[in-house]
Amino acid sequence: MRKETIVINGRELTFSTLGLGRMRMLNKKLDELKTRPPEESTDVFYEAAEILHLSLKPNHPDLPLDEFRDDILTVSEFNTALGAVYKTSAPMDTAVPKVDAPAGEATPVAVN
Repeated sequence: MRKETIVINGRELTFSTLGLGRMRMLNKKLDELKTRPPEESTDVFYEAAEILHLSLKPNHPDLPLDEFRDDILTVSEFNTALGAVYKTSAPMDTAVPKVDAPAGEATPVAVN
């Protein structure tokens, strides 16, 4: 199992590999950004955060989903967390998708 540790809002978080089914769920959720109206894009981030949280559970079993989603993860840090999940779960030659922030939100930055 691969791991990737990053810092989000001053908190060190270690993401672990997600299985194929969960990665598929994450990709489907991110695809919704293409079809949902811009005012609903924050909802997609909120829903996708649940899948990102699953990658944290092996290393942070006491971190509740609500705390991760509501107090730690921000739209501007979403790509950082997404990049960590892709680094641990996707084949090495897979590009990390970049998602655009909804209007009025800070633009997420691609992770290299």
